[in-house]
Amino acid sequence: MQMHDPRKQPCLGDPAPEPAPLSNTTMSTAPPKVVLPTLDVLGVKTDLDTVDAKAIANEWLSNFAQAADVDALLKLFVEDGFWRDFLALTWDMRTFHGHARIKTFLEDRLAQSKISDVKLSTAPGEEPAIVKPYPDLAWLQLTFNFTTGAGIVSAIARLIPNAEDGVWRAYTLFTNLEGLKGHPPAIGHLRDTTHYPGTWSGMREKEREFKDTPDGPSVLIIGAGQSGLDVAARLKLKYVGEKAQSA
Repeated sequence: MQMHDPRKQPCLGDPAPEPAPLSNTTMSTAPPKVVLPTLDVLGVKTDLDTVDAKAIANEWLSNFAQAADVDALLKLFVEDGFWRDFLALTWDMRTFHGHARIKTFLEDRLAQSKISDVKLSTAPGEEPAIVKPYPDLAWLQLTFNFTTGAGIVSAIARLIPNAEDGVWRAYTLFTNLEGLKGHPPAIGHLRDTTHYPGTWSGMREKEREFKDTPDGPSVLIIGAGQSGLDVAARLKLKYVGEKAQSA
């Protein structure tokens, strides 16, 4: 077996090493399984720039709001559609591709989530509109909000037309939990204005030594990267609990 010689360091001007064979890498040469819904693939000949985006968005969203069961909601998606959920219905970050997986997800979470108060967003930049990044690729994009039993959710849907029946259905839907009911973020007038005597370093030392919590922290966060700091900040809010510590 050839051993590595640490004295042999690469120098400027040395020939580049031979690349590893493709079979020894993690790169896949398989073609992607997802086919983009181009107008050619969809068989759509209509000029989408002339459609009434707001009317189509309102119709789709009305059906979404009134869908009382899994099958009714599933009809609003194309067979090869995607539902990407960030904590809103699954309390996790999940992507469901295709009718079969979306159906399983809805059977598990739809009734428990209690979707209500569905509203189309018409804020600047969020109005329903035809998006056409390429000449042969287009969709209708709409942004909306709704509530669940636990929180407030924002959502973005991208609809594509069906050439046979003319119905617009969701190719992708993204749902994102914005906040929990009854627990708004501690910003603006909700910010803690209590005066704490002493210095910041003294307060920080008390936190590090758990002097106000002799039983130790309720939660220990391993890692203080961006996600760790975000979680620590959330857990320090009074409605969650005082005993959180980043390590």
